[in-house]
Amino acid sequence: MFLMYFHTFIISEDASGEVVLLKGETVLVVGASQRRGHLVVEHKNVSLHVPFQFLELKPVGVNI
Repeated sequence: MFLMYFHTFIISEDASGEVVLLKGETVLVVGASQRRGHLVVEHKNVSLHVPFQFLELKPVGVNI
């Protein structure tokens, strides 16, 4: 799958770590991570490595 970056995604599962991402929160994917199966996302001015399975593409023109 070819993915252009700087898309808005929604967290589809709760992710935990130092920064907690909750299901339904919006993040911005800024690139591929060096970690296998992860994408680099920005959330509240913090860059995080998030497994791609936790992300769901936000449809264009839909406000959540």
